[in-house]
Amino acid sequence: YVFQAKIGNGAFGTVYRAVHSYTGATFAVKEIHKLGKQSLREPAILQSLSHRNIVKFIEFISMDQDNTMIVMELVHGLNLEILHAQSPFTLDDTRELATEMLFGLDYLHSNRITHRDLKPANILVPQRNPIHIKITDFGLAVARSQQLKTNCGTALYLAPEVLSEACYTNKVDLWSLGVIALELVLGLPDYP
Repeated sequence: YVFQAKIGNGAFGTVYRAVHSYTGATFAVKEIHKLGKQSLREPAILQSLSHRNIVKFIEFISMDQDNTMIVMELVHGLNLEILHAQSPFTLDDTRELATEMLFGLDYLHSNRITHRDLKPANILVPQRNPIHIKITDFGLAVARSQQLKTNCGTALYLAPEVLSEACYTNKVDLWSLGVIALELVLGLPDYP
């Protein structure tokens, strides 16, 4: 892969637009920061998923413990954080976005996956009319249906039980979706 441009950056890695050396096809390649076993969890989860509202996994490349990459489809469009900053969403747009996110979350939860970091920056919007979304960044996702206790995610979108370090389930993703919807409708960057 030949990296062309940085298109995203987060706590667990940097995402680049890259071209496959042999085919010329363009992809998103996430170069994962050294995390040990945790760096293997995200590609394992992504590889198990196939849904129109989830970014598509292509391949995992591990050159050594310190150099791992996840190759994914390149989603053309902007993330919800950038789109919301550019122009507000109507109530109808927000309803459509929430419905799309619910389809994706329903699929994740039916496959025992909890995302744990649902936020506008992790929602890609390749199409606005009609609205279509793709959930991305599974760096904090876990594959289990029992209660969780790790306090992780983006504070603004965390459910109260995560903030209080109590046990929680995949329903924390629904809380995050609700906060996102409120933010889009009310234009507020936070909640009380």
